[in-house]
Amino acid sequence: DATLNLFWVSSIGGGGSGTILGIDGTIPGPSTVGGTIASGAAMSIDDLTTGTCANVISPNQCGADQVAYIATHEAGHWLGLFHVSEATGTYWDSLSDTRKCVCRSCVSNAAGCGNGTLVTTSICSSSSKPDCGGSDNLMFWLLGGAAGGHLTPQQGEVMRRNLAVH
Repeated sequence: DATLNLFWVSSIGGGGSGTILGIDGTIPGPSTVGGTIASGAAMSIDDLTTGTCANVISPNQCGADQVAYIATHEAGHWLGLFHVSEATGTYWDSLSDTRKCVCRSCVSNAAGCGNGTLVTTSICSSSSKPDCGGSDNLMFWLLGGAAGGHLTPQQGEVMRRNLAVH
């Protein structure tokens, strides 16, 4: 049976200086194999009841919206999507229609790229620089102010090709 399992946990450890909000067993998940450590995705529901919900998705202000956003992001991983840009701005997904956030092009102190500098939502939301985007995509590595939950046509095609969708 093709099933995506979502595991709701109180918290996820191992984040170092940050907080891990969700984690997926593998990309893509094993659509036809259940009962393994890779057969689903886990999300922290620590903030489920915090914040004030607005009429539009506002992941930074509403705990329930944030948990739903994280669940959708993790489901995207399970269906085969990678982050459009990783935290360091040196790795990206392989799709040609997703905006990337290239550290050396976007960070004011490019010398820090590869040495602990992270590409954040504010750095990766520039519409004036072609290599500084993607923070509004559902699969951006960081949940933040510019998170819009957008997906590209190629990302949609990747998810539709997963056996769990058929």
